[in-house]
Amino acid sequence: MDFLQCFFETTPIFSVQPLVYQTTHGRVPLSYVYGLLNCSSLLDMYLVELLKVPFYGEDLDQIDPLNLPITEVQNRPNDVAVDILVHLSQIMLSKKFQCRDFGKDANLKKYNQEKPPKMLLGSIPVPVTLFVGNNDWFASKNNARRLYNELKASSQCGFNVIAYDKWNHRDFILAKDITKLLYDPLYKAITSMCKGLWYNILLK
Repeated sequence: MDFLQCFFETTPIFSVQPLVYQTTHGRVPLSYVYGLLNCSSLLDMYLVELLKVPFYGEDLDQIDPLNLPITEVQNRPNDVAVDILVHLSQIMLSKKFQCRDFGKDANLKKYNQEKPPKMLLGSIPVPVTLFVGNNDWFASKNNARRLYNELKASSQCGFNVIAYDKWNHRDFILAKDITKLLYDPLYKAITSMCKGLWYNILLK
């Protein structure tokens, strides 16, 4: 998380936002970037994965070379709205889970107050169970714990740490052993929650 905070502190997201609106209609062209990287060989694909390490965390062991051509070429990420990156950076820099900050005047019009309101996680009425990775640099275990603690007690139904120390942000979608390490425990958790029971893989 320290790297990501440093990234958002040093990257001129706010200053380039008007340019992105003007040139790409507010979209950051990830698909274009992937096109420039080519990804025509397995080596290219692994190099792309290495570029993701500072954001997602390192776990090359869970990369499946048989699926890599599909995930890196056929299912390459689409564009992302610059507004999402701006809002994410605001949350990281303010250390508050809050609505988008549009500036004092715009906030008054939108929220009837100068600063954006916090999102009240304690108001969530449904049961919530979290699955987190020890090596997830994008959504760290400490941040997940903070989010979990802000839920009301009746909604807290499990803080589950994946039983694999190198599990990172990417692994939640593309890990080679995702069925054993995530899907099976997740299915058990959902089944238990439907029965009104709490389920934990590893409570810390």
